Formats: sequence, C-alpha cells, structure tokens
Amino acid sequence: MKRAWWALCAAFLLTWCAAGCDKTDPAQVAAHTAKCYYDYLLEGKYGDFVAGIHHDGEMSGAYRAQMEANAKMFMAQLKTWRSGLVAVDIDSAAVDSEEKCADVYLVFHYGDSTQERLLVPMVEDDGLWLMR
Repeated sequence: MKRAWWALCAAFLLTWCAAGCDKTDPAQVAAHTAKCYYDYLLEGKYGDFVAGIHHDGEMSGAYRAQMEANAKMFMAQLKTWRSGLVAVDIDSAAVDSEEKCADVYLVFHYGDSTQERLLVPMVEDDGLWLMR
C-alpha cells in the first residue's frame, strides 16, 4: 500500500513538472496533496487516507486499524447528516517555508447541496506533505 502511495505521489510530481511548471509552488503541492488524501476518503481507500496523517515514528497495526475504522465511520456519519460527501475542491493554500507547514483550505460538497470550507493543516516531512 505504501509503495502504491509513493508511486502516486511521484507520478503526481512528475506530471506537475512535465506540465511546464518552471518552479513548483509549495502551496499548490500541499493543496493538491491534501485534496488527494480526501479523494482517497471519498473512494473508500481508508488505509491510503490514514497513510497521509503525520505521526511520530511507525504507526502500530492496531492503531492504524482503529484510524481506518474511524475514517469509515466518519464517512458513514456524513451520509446520515448531509447525504454524504460527494466532492472535494481546493479553495486556497498558504505555506510557511521556515516552519515547513501549510494551511490548506478545501471545500467539501455534500449530497444535500451544501458546502463547507475546511482548514487542513499540513506539515512537510522529508519532502512529503502530510496532514497534521
């Protein structure tokens, strides 16, 4: 699963650079990475979503399973409350390069036609953007 995730991130970065981008904007990279994590949630790829959460050290198998179960329950609850999460879009992002962190604002679109703007704090860890 981690190999597939790393391959996806590498493919994303290569595509980004191949599209004619002279200088990669860290805010855009953080924003697209945050959106990617929530797209995993939409697709039911809870393990990939949890892999995008920053944590110190290695996450134990039991804790990972609990986090994946929480993500699944969250999506089920959204289905009850707002007819489900149907799409995620990027609103804006700002990076603090000294602290290696970013504030990414995403817009959640729900099945009942409501929208919500959410802050997703991100942290850069060894060149990889993770949710804080």
